[in-house]
Formats: sequence, structure tokens, C-alpha cells
Amino acid sequence: MAAGRRPPVETGKDGRGKMAGSAAAHTTKTREVGCRKAAPLGARLYRALERLRALRRPEGDEICCRGVTFSQWSLLRILCESGEGAAPMGALAANLGLTPGGVTRCADPLVERGLLNRLQRPGDRRVCCLEPTPEGVKLWRAIVRDCAAREGRLLQRLPEGERAAAVRGIELLAGAAEAERIESAPA
Repeated sequence: MAAGRRPPVETGKDGRGKMAGSAAAHTTKTREVGCRKAAPLGARLYRALERLRALRRPEGDEICCRGVTFSQWSLLRILCESGEGAAPMGALAANLGLTPGGVTRCADPLVERGLLNRLQRPGDRRVCCLEPTPEGVKLWRAIVRDCAAREGRLLQRLPEGERAAAVRGIELLAGAAEAERIESAPA
């Protein structure tokens, strides 16, 4: 079709014009792409992150991997990644956005499976702490490997030349989010 010419128009039963065949599909697709480009980058990023979060997180608190729920995995991950050993339940609750009772309910099955130890803080037996056991650390490492393999499969869906840039972009966003959290934390 020559530049500047409109696609052919048919008249429907209602007398209104409609574009013929593939020209209509092309125009609709162009509008969709145009809308995505017109949206502010922050809004596009928000929608993309929400889609990823919804697709990657299990519904409710069902088993997500290797017999643990998402909440249990989050608790185990925080304890293992900190490398600081035992952590007070109150600090874990704040980090996870749960109540101390919620952390207790989350931890109980992990303690029963021998993945976490429940301890009292030396010098203050009122403070309950959790620490990962060697079996808990072993499970954490296995789940991290599983997640890395899953993310690798996801990257395989991208064009080869764009994979490293996609990962680098996410690394930059994570660093920016960490910096913003630190800067906005109360002094």
C-alpha cells in the first residue's frame, strides 16, 4: 500500500465502515504497540513486575518446591542468606511482613522436619530465635539451584543476543531498589 493511503473500507450491516482483513489486524496491533510505547516507563515496569510476580508465586500458601510453602521458603532463605546464624523471631517477622505468631506457624513444620532449630537467646530466654540446621542449609542450596535452572529456562525463551542485557537490567533495577530503600529508611 502506498504511503499515506488508507486501507480499504467495507461497509458493515450497520452501515458503519470497517477495515478489510489484515489491514484491520495490522492497525489494531499498531495501536496496541503504540499504547505500550506511550505509557510512561515506570507504569510499564510496574505492570511487567506485577505480571512476573503473579506468574512466579504460587497461589495462596501452597507447596512451591521441595515440600515447602512459599512462606516457609522465604523464612529459610532469609535465615540462610544472612549467614548470621540464629535470628530473633521479632526481626524475622518484621522482615517477612508477618506477626511473630505467623512466623511461629511458618517455622513449626520446618522445625519438625529438622530444617530449623528453635532456641532461646543467651542471656534473655524470653527471646525466641530460629537458625537453619545443616539439613536446612542443604535444602536451601538445592532450592536455589532449582530456581536458577528454572530462570535459565525462562532466559532461553529470549533471543540469545538479549539475554545478558535482560539480566543486567534486572540487576540494575534491584540495585536501584536497594539504594532507594536505604536512602528512605528512617535514621
